[in-house]
Amino acid sequence: MKLPWIITWVLLAFACNQPTFQQPQAPKDLPVSNESPAILQQINRVNQYPDRTPLRVAAIEILDSIGALKEAIAQVDSLIKRDSLHAGYWTKKGELSEKIGDTSGAIRCYRYAIRIYPTPDLKLRWANLLAEQKNDTALLLLQSIASEWNDATYLSHVAFIRGVYYARKGMAPAAHHSLDECIRINYNYIEAYMEKGFLYWDAGNIAAAKKIFTTIIQLKGTYADGYYWLANCEARLKDTSGAVAHFQQAQRLDPGMALPGYATGGR
Repeated sequence: MKLPWIITWVLLAFACNQPTFQQPQAPKDLPVSNESPAILQQINRVNQYPDRTPLRVAAIEILDSIGALKEAIAQVDSLIKRDSLHAGYWTKKGELSEKIGDTSGAIRCYRYAIRIYPTPDLKLRWANLLAEQKNDTALLLLQSIASEWNDATYLSHVAFIRGVYYARKGMAPAAHHSLDECIRINYNYIEAYMEKGFLYWDAGNIAAAKKIFTTIIQLKGTYADGYYWLANCEARLKDTSGAVAHFQQAQRLDPGMALPGYATGGR
């Protein structure tokens, strides 16, 4: 479950000393592919001036945006070799590691970043990954966050991640309790509703799940996943017309979403 906050590692990347501009020493270390001229120009600039950190940071963002994640990680590693005590670099490597499915690597990167620069956002990212892995350390970390940052925004995230932890552990009542706490703090916390819907779905309580997903589309009418799971519930409850309508609405909002054949007219 993606958390609703963003860590701007680029800001962290320039929080340290400005880089020394030197002549290029290792040209052609970045891949050049059939990308747009603007992307190729940026990559070529890094190849020409490999020691200019701002150029490399920009190139990492470009590689990330085009899905060249392993190449992006390699470039972050080159920055870490120059400055291993830079929280921004470890944060970016953690984000990229998450994207390639290397959860243990991401956890390790966030742990290093937190040792250097312990922001609540980094701690929440780390706690979320631990919760997904059913790691009890997540609860200790969440307790620490709640005591240090007694703010509604962070407390809602803490309650949500605690709910995720209990859900992954198969402790549905405790998960519902934490997710309800999150919603009490922030009524519009869509991810908490989604987790509750999944809990009801997994328990076979489709009617209750349908109510949750209905609430989601009422709160956020542009949320494709809400329509998709509402349609799944309607299909299970034999409401074919409702299911087709909501599957199609989900696909209008997210054209890449795959639908069952009966909802697409055989397309």
